[in-house]
Amino acid sequence: MKAVYICLAIVLLSAVSCERKTAMKKEFPDVRELSANVLKINEIFKFGKIYKLTDYVVISDRSDNAENFFYVYRYPGFDFLYSFAKKGSGPLEYLMPTAFNQTPGNHFSFRDHGKSLFAAFLLTDTAAILTFTGDLEPTENDRFMDEINQVGDSLFLLKRQSARYIKRELWNLYAKELIDSIPNTFDLKKTMGDDYYAAYEEFYLSSRNERFVQCYLFMDAIEIGVIEDHRIHVRKRLGMQKPPEFYLMQKMGGPYGVEFLSNVMYYEGVACGEKHIYALYANMAMGHFALHPSEHSSHIEVYTWEGDPVAVFKINQSVQDIFVDEDTKTIYGINPEACEDCIFEYKFD
Repeated sequence: MKAVYICLAIVLLSAVSCERKTAMKKEFPDVRELSANVLKINEIFKFGKIYKLTDYVVISDRSDNAENFFYVYRYPGFDFLYSFAKKGSGPLEYLMPTAFNQTPGNHFSFRDHGKSLFAAFLLTDTAAILTFTGDLEPTENDRFMDEINQVGDSLFLLKRQSARYIKRELWNLYAKELIDSIPNTFDLKKTMGDDYYAAYEEFYLSSRNERFVQCYLFMDAIEIGVIEDHRIHVRKRLGMQKPPEFYLMQKMGGPYGVEFLSNVMYYEGVACGEKHIYALYANMAMGHFALHPSEHSSHIEVYTWEGDPVAVFKINQSVQDIFVDEDTKTIYGINPEACEDCIFEYKFD
């Protein structure tokens, strides 16, 4: 879950009612309703996020009682194998790891915000083998890296941001070298002036090999691109061509003041398949989510890599994170606020 949600509980101190907003009109050739089959996972106290590798599924545990951060399951079957990344401040222990969205094969990497380091592992049936660890300090002006995707042997497409800065960048994290950066599509800093915060341009970023997709949190827009010759190229833009009229942050309320919580959250995440893109569509005001934390995205929009709409799946149990198996035509999602240890399985064939 994004850090932007952490402070949402303050809305409960206010008598605020945030209604769902009407989204822009979209047309899909295939509209289906899907019902979930529930898979119970016994080893984890409370799910954080779910990650699909070639032969394994990794689930993060965000409960205070967990000894390790990540739990490894064989895929398919979800047979539990082991957990790793021990909590703590000692050597080979971690404080606040955030896993990369995309890594090749059975490789798994994360950035530990608490220790400012980057760790990479090779997962096997019996152990997570540490293959690399190194410093990953915030860059100038405390700009942190997030939404990290490995798009080459040493290339990583990511989001770098601070309170008033957000950018898509291509890095060699092993060499700590910035390779490429592209301008933001919506030049909100120019149009909003002193009212600008990076939160307005918050986005999710995911990749499949050298191809990538970006979905905006507060704008009903998707961008599809590719990494070529060590450069970031946006090939297609879908949805809004200009930003909405935002509710602004108030001086007394800050980034999570009551007015700001009236802004609509559109996309909550995105998963990439070899054939298609699967975007989690929420379309709810932030304040609505704060009052109803178990309600997440109940629609999954499906697009080709060329940006053509394929289908929209209306799911009976909303989810906040997914991965997709296109070979078996199955979507797996989680919603810890609705069920702390459940995986929701949706068949779309």
